[in-house]
Amino acid sequence: MTGFAIKRILKGIFTVWCIWTIVFFLVRLTGDPTDWLVEDGASTTYVEQLRQQLHVDEPLHIQYIESLKDLLTGNLGYSRQYKKDVILLYKERLPQTLKLALPSLLLGAVFGVALGTVAAIKHDSFADKTVRVVTVVFHTLPNFCLGIIMILFFSLTLRWFPSAGSATWKSYIMPMLTLASGPTATIARLTRNSLVNTMTNEYIDGARMKGVSEINVIIRHGLRNSLSPVVTRIGMQIGTIIGGSAVVENVFSWPGMGQLLVTAAKNRDFQVVQLGVLIIATTVTIAHILIDLSHGWLDPRVREQVK
Repeated sequence: MTGFAIKRILKGIFTVWCIWTIVFFLVRLTGDPTDWLVEDGASTTYVEQLRQQLHVDEPLHIQYIESLKDLLTGNLGYSRQYKKDVILLYKERLPQTLKLALPSLLLGAVFGVALGTVAAIKHDSFADKTVRVVTVVFHTLPNFCLGIIMILFFSLTLRWFPSAGSATWKSYIMPMLTLASGPTATIARLTRNSLVNTMTNEYIDGARMKGVSEINVIIRHGLRNSLSPVVTRIGMQIGTIIGGSAVVENVFSWPGMGQLLVTAAKNRDFQVVQLGVLIIATTVTIAHILIDLSHGWLDPRVREQVK
């Protein structure tokens, strides 16, 4: 198990390094960031000093080496757009994103498992078909479209919820539902299919023959043995939630990390972009490592595959 864990962790570190490298070169292919950071009429001396501070006056490979040194030493740069250290920006914005992302993930997991279970129990009934249609719609509908529809209906027409900001508890409702829609649909479909297959096994019929109540058959023998792939999928939805937050936060003007990242990309504030992508990549990679380790601990066959 130790060797399996080490291999997964090393693979995760390699993945994060690859993403950092790709982002480093991509943001510099968009042009010289000083063209966006300096005001009109700035002196040539000031522009050159700024280029030296950002290392953009040096060859690309030197810039890359310097960026790795800064990363390892914790010197993550300064945002001239926001007039703050980059790390301070994310310390302010990351809690706002977590306040939205974690409840959305929990909501998606609970409603997804519940809807999938109902659909499996009512297999091929009207309820099952309704759940399948709804999950397909929400699985394919982009977050920004759903968010705009909710703003038009619940904010502008009914005036139930505010359309932007995070001032009150009502401000959480629409962004949270929008962000949770995709994971809910994915988890519901997987739960339904997994539970339908499980309920056809012989031990289910054996439990019924022993006089076990139907509700216990479904929960203790059916759902419990169906949740392994569902739990894996819930863990994988962390990436969907974090990635989707960039869109949802901009639709609802939510002051989180996603909005910061999109604004920084528009203004070529590349040090902000690099750290934002690094945080997202690290979060998703850690989640996948934990999922792999849990599988390796539960199933020895998974460990054997990587030897």
